[in-house]
Amino acid sequence: MAASTVIRALALVALLANHVEAGAWLTIDAIRAGTELDRRGPDGGASGVPGGRYEAGDPPRKHEPFMTIGAGPDRTAAVTVRGPGGSTEPPHPQTPEHHTSNIWITDQSGQVVCEAGFDGSETHAELKCILPASVTQAQAHELCNKHGLWSGPALGVDQPPLGV
Repeated sequence: MAASTVIRALALVALLANHVEAGAWLTIDAIRAGTELDRRGPDGGASGVPGGRYEAGDPPRKHEPFMTIGAGPDRTAAVTVRGPGGSTEPPHPQTPEHHTSNIWITDQSGQVVCEAGFDGSETHAELKCILPASVTQAQAHELCNKHGLWSGPALGVDQPPLGV
């Protein structure tokens, strides 16, 4: 692993730790500026965000984004955040004290293709968007106001969701 990648990952962990302790609002732009997002494929890929990365073969975990992508020409992506025991029902809690503050999807080159922000007043956090025609692979990411950044598996646009 390159030293610059390690330094960026450590900077992000420190940034998120300060955010969680201070209860400050951290923007997605600040998160993106602090690190390269973890883009993991089904084989496990390269290094990622400590404690919040998708590991190939691991059972689903709480906080992990769960994404489905419509088959064929539909291309509608829907992302929720896993709740207790990695289940999709019930999803991650949404209260002012503990909530998903942001969900976003990156494409095969790490570019953000859609995103949404939340403040804890919602029943549950969910992102729905139509993926651009240029997207061949998509990965969902979420930021919990208490537990930081989590990334789900990278999915091919025509691939079924993992760990249903």
